[in-house]
Amino acid sequence: VLDAPSSRYLLEHGELDPNFSHNVYPSKMLESVIQACCALVKTVPARKDEALRLARLSADYLIAIAEPEGRPLAGWPHTYEGKHNTAAQYAGQQMLVYPASAGRAFLSLYAATKDERYLAAAKRVAATYVKLQGEDGTWDLKLYEKDGKPVNENRCFPLAVAEFLERAYAASGNAAYRAAADRAFAFVEKGPLRDWNWEGQFEDVRPCGKYVNLSKHVACDAALYLLKRWPKDAGRIAQAREILRFSEDQFVIWEVPDPAVWLRYFGKPSWKYNYRLPGVIEQYHYRELIDASAAKMIRTYLALYRATGNPLDLAKARTLGDSCVRMQRENGRIPTLWNRLDAADVQEDWVDCMIETLGALQELDEAK
Repeated sequence: VLDAPSSRYLLEHGELDPNFSHNVYPSKMLESVIQACCALVKTVPARKDEALRLARLSADYLIAIAEPEGRPLAGWPHTYEGKHNTAAQYAGQQMLVYPASAGRAFLSLYAATKDERYLAAAKRVAATYVKLQGEDGTWDLKLYEKDGKPVNENRCFPLAVAEFLERAYAASGNAAYRAAADRAFAFVEKGPLRDWNWEGQFEDVRPCGKYVNLSKHVACDAALYLLKRWPKDAGRIAQAREILRFSEDQFVIWEVPDPAVWLRYFGKPSWKYNYRLPGVIEQYHYRELIDASAAKMIRTYLALYRATGNPLDLAKARTLGDSCVRMQRENGRIPTLWNRLDAADVQEDWVDCMIETLGALQELDEAK
């Protein structure tokens, strides 16, 4: 992360790299940079100062682009900045998954530096979530910054927000944050855990109707939450197991299927692509093998393995981990896309995906 071109540009110029198109999603991208830097402080102490400087530059940028006090979405850094990708199309909108991303980053940097500015920034993010939470326990998926009104009828899958609010409660002691997190889980309990509408919610994909664009990401997030909160509860473990079955069935590809099946699911002939298998599809609307998708399945298999001791879970996690290692390049990068002989250029990589994959590999290394 420290040596990526976009990071070197920020360190040398004090501003975001205009040639790195994914910077138009600042909360998403810079959270990953900050989290990686906070981890590097412990794992690579020789580069501690450099890592902290990069993390501070990233966090300070997010604070600078946050909505000011008095605005409907006060304290929330922008979801979209600039003109690349879908940023121009969705300018002036906030996707409510991503203020929590910035908030988590602020909390991690506060833990690493004890700089009260970052705790204050996280509390501003949390306060606006509490203010805007709906009676059903969640939030509108997208809001307009100018007036705080919803962009569409979709509701946010809120476990990432709940995780941030629980961390904000631990750091600040504000019970309102914990209560909001509990209400958010109640929405999941009454909604996706019953109707299985595991809606893919990505900043560059238009929100759609129920069951149109499912993703294993939110499904696995629910399984991980259940196993973390109720690690010994047989009923919750059974729920997590069923979610894992769904995710594997719909998104994991262990081997190249029949060509007719491949064409129907992927929309292109398999012989023109060199897919690295096994791998994991990201979502129905983007049927590509993505490193972070493999990482999410690895983490979910490992969580079930820790809960039940089933050796097949560990074997599947290791098999997907082997794919990640085979994809890694000599300079350490793990390409986001696994669909070409040359993989993606480093400027096409999604930093957040690489950080997710490195975290999953670290969990695999620690698995017994």
